[in-house]
Amino acid sequence: MTTGAIPETKLIAMPEFCNKALFFTFSILLISFCQPSSIRSATAAVDESLIKDEIQEIGPQRPFLVRNNEVAQFREAYHKKFGEHPVSVAMTGENTVFLMTESQAKSPELATVKIVSAGKRPPFVFFDPSYAARLGKGYTSIDDLISGYKDAGLNELLLAGIVRAHPDMARLHIIGTTAMGRNILALEMHNFKVKEKKIPVLFTCAMHANELTATEHCYSIIHSILSDSATYAELLDHVSLWIIPIANPDGSHLFWHYSTAMGRKNGRRAASQPATSLMSGIDLNRNFPFRWNSGHPKASSGDPNSVYYRGSAPASEAETQAIMQLAERERFVSAISFHAVSGKILIPYTIENVKNPNPDYASALARELVPITRPHNRKRGFRAVKNIYPVDGTDQDFLYFQYGTLAYIIESSYRNCEYQYVHYYLEGYQPLWNAFIRDYERNLKFALKITNVNGEPLQAEVQFSDLRQFESEKHTSNPRDGTFIRLTKAAAIVEVTVSAPGYRTARARLRPQGTGYPAFFPITLQE
Repeated sequence: MTTGAIPETKLIAMPEFCNKALFFTFSILLISFCQPSSIRSATAAVDESLIKDEIQEIGPQRPFLVRNNEVAQFREAYHKKFGEHPVSVAMTGENTVFLMTESQAKSPELATVKIVSAGKRPPFVFFDPSYAARLGKGYTSIDDLISGYKDAGLNELLLAGIVRAHPDMARLHIIGTTAMGRNILALEMHNFKVKEKKIPVLFTCAMHANELTATEHCYSIIHSILSDSATYAELLDHVSLWIIPIANPDGSHLFWHYSTAMGRKNGRRAASQPATSLMSGIDLNRNFPFRWNSGHPKASSGDPNSVYYRGSAPASEAETQAIMQLAERERFVSAISFHAVSGKILIPYTIENVKNPNPDYASALARELVPITRPHNRKRGFRAVKNIYPVDGTDQDFLYFQYGTLAYIIESSYRNCEYQYVHYYLEGYQPLWNAFIRDYERNLKFALKITNVNGEPLQAEVQFSDLRQFESEKHTSNPRDGTFIRLTKAAAIVEVTVSAPGYRTARARLRPQGTGYPAFFPITLQE
């Protein structure tokens, strides 16, 4: 990644954007009139033993192909045998895709029709009868946000619809473009009529795009805020939420429309790999520059065919660069990246042999969030840990090291379960993210604004006498507005040292500010 001025994100003009979104549609047609079941139906008690991680691997129904010229004959035979109509999913080339069990497909009554398995790892769209209808519908109301799983194309349509419907509290940004030409999209949510400085918070989902429920966490946050705007009105006067529902749009497209063997990585093929390789791409959460290729043999891989391939260089990928550039500009106070499926909150630093600052606010906050989160998968539970296996080059640790962002990975409980169960277990996480976005308001903080004598904002290093750091961290104020934020749980007065090249070092004894959203304390540096 080159250094220099941080580019502004491109704010999307809605009419142009909606036309562009058609580029991402997949050429399939809905044959049946199957309607998506609302996840609202799952709010009652659920037998958790029925919930399986991945419907495309565990579910009894599999996709089978029937030639288009035999579809009518197949439908008639199927209905005669089973007394119901077959579930059709899509048309692809000369075939129509139907979902049925192996025993149904091998029924002697259907032997007059050629029925072919779609293979071991067909695209995920073959498992979703509602996808084509939802893609054609786009955004009509906020309940479309919770009506089924989303690929990169449907994500674009829904985010565009949100902005059209809620222009005073939502804007859509293209923060980057992938190697395959897809937009990397971020939704910015707050009260745009209030012009004061807002506290920036980041939610990132589906960096591993084969983890579909990760995206649903982001949409659950959006839906909750839009459907209960009065509850969040005051918060959005002071906090700016940045939400990236699909951080890996190329991986999403490949998982949905090529093969479910793909999607964890971004699909950018190495020169050594054939065009048909199902292992192409870089694991984006091994590609960030902090401790990239740390040397731990299991933390990441230099082999392009590994699912943990870290890339040829740190921050080599457009998706990684997009998040880094956004973070450089916004200087997020806190961030969550949603993944699946181990049921944990990962505390930064999660890379082995990296020592946390003292006092360790990040660990304290994580442990406060655990007991308010419903352990919906009792086999896994939910707990705070430093790591679950060796990693390096993660977004979480990069943000924590570079900016002091309270950055967490939430490992959710299911990867791609039946959608009827999604709302049930996402409800268990709502107290967590609600407390998370209100953490600044309810705790003590140092909120500084650093300028020169002309009132111009400065990028200055800020050090605190009570904070010990062990990894050579150097945290600076935001050069765009001079602001610097640090959360603390101690009310004691500390000495703050502020320094910038070409200016005299300033020192001040400060007590942290209290709860709420007080004004930023001014610090002026003299030349």
